[in-house]
Amino acid sequence: MKLRKLFAFLSAGVLCCCALGGTAFAEETEPVDLSQYQMGDITMDGQVDLDDAQLALRTYVFMLAQKDVKECLGVTEEQIKLADVISYSTEKNSHLDAADAHVILEYYTDQLSGKYTVESITEYIQVRVANKTYTSKLIANDWR
Repeated sequence: MKLRKLFAFLSAGVLCCCALGGTAFAEETEPVDLSQYQMGDITMDGQVDLDDAQLALRTYVFMLAQKDVKECLGVTEEQIKLADVISYSTEKNSHLDAADAHVILEYYTDQLSGKYTVESITEYIQVRVANKTYTSKLIANDWR
């Protein structure tokens, strides 16, 4: 019985650490040149994938909770800029939200399935808007 309780306690601790733990990124002292990264590549590993969508969503949730994302997740301002893949034509200033994470995930899954074979997430959004599978208010946030 004691072994069961110990196992349950350790399992809960591991799950809690996984849920609340941050993603490790090296501390940057000077700004990173973002031109070498694709929009949506928040992890800055050279590809837009599931990890990027998850990190975008986690960052957004932490921002909603008014947590310091750099301290909690290790996410820099540069990474937030890379995560902000869409903007709305009605807004002057774009910002990271759940829709960005959703678009990153859709881009990744559509690339995997071969449904869309565009080179960048910016082109992907433009094609989806042209095909009317996204609303016309949605535009690619290409700040470069």
